[in-house]
Amino acid sequence: MESDIDYIFRIKENNDRDSIKALIDKHSGIYVEMINRYLYTSENVLAKEDFIMEKDSFIYNCAKKFDPSINVKFSTYLGNQIKWKCLNYYNSNKNFSFEDIDFYKNSKDSSDILLDIEKNESMTKIMSIVNEYSDKRAVRIFLERYMSSRDHKLTAWKKIAKKLDLSIQGCINIHDKLIKHIKQNILTHKKYE
Repeated sequence: MESDIDYIFRIKENNDRDSIKALIDKHSGIYVEMINRYLYTSENVLAKEDFIMEKDSFIYNCAKKFDPSINVKFSTYLGNQIKWKCLNYYNSNKNFSFEDIDFYKNSKDSSDILLDIEKNESMTKIMSIVNEYSDKRAVRIFLERYMSSRDHKLTAWKKIAKKLDLSIQGCINIHDKLIKHIKQNILTHKKYE
């Protein structure tokens, strides 16, 4: 059986139709599951239908953008992209004030952090800052720490360090630099509004 990376390589090289179909067939379940999880209220029914109609093109576009060098499985990457798509939709239909974001280092529950972020800053802005950050290890650490758990708990530093083949303290230091960078960008954005 061929891997996602094989399919993605052929999609990027020559838009191979069989690879596109195979990747879509393989990951359609993840896509629909994530859409159902994040757009579950009755007020989101129309958006949910639109998002499901966009499934094939969304998976295709994710395959074109996917960078295998970040050492994340395509399914994880796709799940995170779907999650951000849903949160961006949700956030674009809410009014937010640009208040300072406070990341709680000692928090045991990532839902506290995500609620604070949603109240104070759109997820779109934060993820654009994260995705543009030059140290791709920091991007991976951020996604692993806050986005990989299904039960909304922070991923343990030990687990992240093992996955990235770094020391725990190294992961924490890289994470803290990224958080500082996010805060600076948010404050700079506020200053020029």
